[in-house]
Amino acid sequence: MITIDPGPMRRRRAADSIVLGDTLSIQYQSSQTQSLLFECEEAEEFSSARGYLITHIGELTYCSPCPYGTFKENGTCSPCPAGGFYQDEQAQYQIVSHGLGCKQCPLGAFVSPQTSPGRQSSDCQACPDGTRRDRHALFKACSCLEDHYRIDRFKKCFPCPRGYMCTNETINLLPGFFWQWNSTEAKLTYTKFSTELQVPKRTYNKNATTFALGIPKAYACPVSDACKGGLESECTVGYEGPLCAVCSRQFYMLASICRRCPTLPWIIAQVTLAILVLVGLFAFLFKDKKEKRDGRSLSDIMTSRLKILVGFYQVTSGTISSFSYVEWPATMVKLVRYAEIFQMNLLQIAPLHCIAESLKSDAHVKLLAIVVFNTLAILAGLVYYHIMKRRKTRQNDNNSIPGKILLQQRCYRMVFLALFITYPMTCSYIFQVLPDACHKICTSTNEKFCQFYLKSDYSVACGGERFEAMGILSYTLLVYPVGFPSLIFFLLWKYYYRYEKGKNQNEQIQARTKIVNQNERKNLNHDGIVQGLKFIYENYASNVWFWEIIELVRKVIITSVILLAHAESRTYLGITAIISGLYAVLFAYYKPITDTFEHWLQLTSLLATMVNMIVGMLLKIPSDSLSSSVNTQVDEVFVTVLLMIANIVVIAIMVVRYMVTFLQTLNSIRKNPHCSLSCCLYLLLTVSEAGNDISGIDNNDDLKTYQDMNTGDEQPELEMTPVGLSVELKEDDENGKKL
Repeated sequence: MITIDPGPMRRRRAADSIVLGDTLSIQYQSSQTQSLLFECEEAEEFSSARGYLITHIGELTYCSPCPYGTFKENGTCSPCPAGGFYQDEQAQYQIVSHGLGCKQCPLGAFVSPQTSPGRQSSDCQACPDGTRRDRHALFKACSCLEDHYRIDRFKKCFPCPRGYMCTNETINLLPGFFWQWNSTEAKLTYTKFSTELQVPKRTYNKNATTFALGIPKAYACPVSDACKGGLESECTVGYEGPLCAVCSRQFYMLASICRRCPTLPWIIAQVTLAILVLVGLFAFLFKDKKEKRDGRSLSDIMTSRLKILVGFYQVTSGTISSFSYVEWPATMVKLVRYAEIFQMNLLQIAPLHCIAESLKSDAHVKLLAIVVFNTLAILAGLVYYHIMKRRKTRQNDNNSIPGKILLQQRCYRMVFLALFITYPMTCSYIFQVLPDACHKICTSTNEKFCQFYLKSDYSVACGGERFEAMGILSYTLLVYPVGFPSLIFFLLWKYYYRYEKGKNQNEQIQARTKIVNQNERKNLNHDGIVQGLKFIYENYASNVWFWEIIELVRKVIITSVILLAHAESRTYLGITAIISGLYAVLFAYYKPITDTFEHWLQLTSLLATMVNMIVGMLLKIPSDSLSSSVNTQVDEVFVTVLLMIANIVVIAIMVVRYMVTFLQTLNSIRKNPHCSLSCCLYLLLTVSEAGNDISGIDNNDDLKTYQDMNTGDEQPELEMTPVGLSVELKEDDENGKKL
């Protein structure tokens, strides 16, 4: 405290340092320069128009210059705002720039709020990282660089991460991505902050210069078109929930895409058609037919080829569903819908919640449904076996050895064929509900507030008693992906490889006496199991009878194990493509399938799978990363055509094969002027795929004699080739030898 006593003098001139008419106490700090008062009664008008404040003390009028860091404005000394301004002179009153009587800091420098108002040029410090230092700071810590954002007006700017759109120093969500705010308050606070950040004057709200509640973390949506982006992160029509990956009411999911539910008549028609196809297929495969001369019946041939076809479309369907982050063409997605028939997935063909919302099924329900289906398949086989066994007992046919073998064969085939077809889907459902298959979704980039959801079904939260119970069940069921192939391997090794190696598969089952010894009864069991599992090994060479187990493992790796990885990553898509390529090379090298046509059919399906993976990696390249010289429309059409060719060629090969056979048969009959009823009969049998019934026509002397009697000439003989439906007309030469 300093007390100044003016003594006897009553007045001082303006040039004096201070004039006081009374005792006045002035407080000041040594680090600051205080404005001194002087009597300005004679120059009051002049002083008020300059950078001085007028103070009346008693009868006297005094003037005080605006201190350093301020300027005269509207009768007061206003401080220079934080940002690119300072003032190193007193009594400043002239407007220098931007409506202020302050000097501007050098380019790329600013005064922080902690040191403002700036009183000298040394108070200006370099602008933080991520800002434009080639411009004046103005009312912030310099403007952000392009594609940068900030969460504090006077701190550094951050590069715009993937999934965000950064404009005008603010951050927003790109379309195709999803985020979720901590709270409504956080969203409103950021909205206020971003609005104030756009104010280019000192009138911005000083209480909204920073945002400390955290920016939400952006996540790529499985279906990019489902997420609109923006501050609200809204979903398009038909989508809702986390990542917009849950279908709304009256929509159902197919390959991660929500489609509007079909009408009830259409659902009934689809289910009826699927059931008829499956029943017809099973009836055909279980129909007893005579073996051909090469040991393969028509049902064996059709089973082998359908097995290749089913396996390919199972892998295709599983691939597209697993790698949902790849923007597959719409035609490929439609293909998946029909491929579900090959997995007997009626829940996908006709979603029950389209009939009634209360029937909506999630990943847990689907797992329970497939477990129940497999259990019922096993029970159905056991029930069928005991019913037929009792029936034979009542008919006194219990000791018929061929009948027992046939009954066991049908039971084993029915059970294992059902489990074989549903095996990839069952494994997929098991892996889908594992706790390790959960996806962490956080509401902030610092990952403090996070929730977990199943990757396969974002309507299921990873938590709660139900999830824990299903997690225990899924871990228990992990024995199935390993146990089922192991069981098949053991049965084939024990009952086929050890006891049937070297046995002639073309030998007909001979009638046996009703009294059989224990060893014969043991062989009886062998025959039932071996014949029941014949569809697994019959198309492979005898030294690679186990190859179908390798094929099962491949399916599981590609369609199920990959679910535990990051499906949105190119890495795992590339790994899957490499696995597919290596397996195709391995298959081509060892040639495990003996039939030439089936070998090329399987090899084509493997190559098509590899093409799907490679094209999937190409589709992961963002369209905006392509060169401007690339015609994107032509490029999309080419990729779509390439994928469709790769996926249709497998079934096209079979169709063309049988069409060529049919046309060749028809042409041969047309050229034969002496074609009789037997030729027409053969043509009809070819069309109806009943070639087994005439597989011995070339050795049927009665039929040939009947032909000769009708025409008086010898007729060409008909022969069924080992490939199934191929036919060839052979004529006898003059010496009676076949040509």
